Amino acid sequence: MKKLSIQNFDELVAGSVASASAVVEPDEAQGREDELYEAARLCAHRIIRRREKTEHELFKRLREKGHDPTSSRQVVERFVEVGLVDNRRYVELYLREAQGSKKGWYRIVRELKQRGISSELLEEFEVPTDDEELQRAALVIERLSVETIKEREKALRKLVARGFSYGVAKTAIAAKTDRWSGRTPQNLHEDGAPFDIDF
Repeated sequence: MKKLSIQNFDELVAGSVASASAVVEPDEAQGREDELYEAARLCAHRIIRRREKTEHELFKRLREKGHDPTSSRQVVERFVEVGLVDNRRYVELYLREAQGSKKGWYRIVRELKQRGISSELLEEFEVPTDDEELQRAALVIERLSVETIKEREKALRKLVARGFSYGVAKTAIAAKTDRWSGRTPQNLHEDGAPFDIDF
């Protein structure tokens, strides 16, 4: 029988520990991943409880809260799968709220894209008519004076900043002046008259 030396014993113990670690590590790694996922999931629930989020927004907020990219992505994918996050629903709600706002279509689209909404999805929704845009633009400058060139330039900048097209902005300003008395905003927009307004 071979005598076991101290050195042999140490080597045997070291080998046994290494073998045990090799078996346990995958389980420990999986457990750690599960913990990270669960933490991100609970955080995501708190986030969407306050307000509807897009996929992009939820992922971004989870990362800002310190959750790792993998867990954050997995949580977002799961929430999409079960319907807790839905980009199409988000756009529908956003547009419904925007109907009562003083924002132009260009700004609405820009804000939605900043929230991660794709152009392809936005194309599925109906674009406001010129008349609807003019009504919103009129509300924006309702209390503004447009008597002088300087005032009209200020009103134009305000409307464009709000997301209204240049044509709609000038039409709304023209409709507010007395230069085309008796002519409707619709006619002004159609015949190109607002582009002759003095600025």
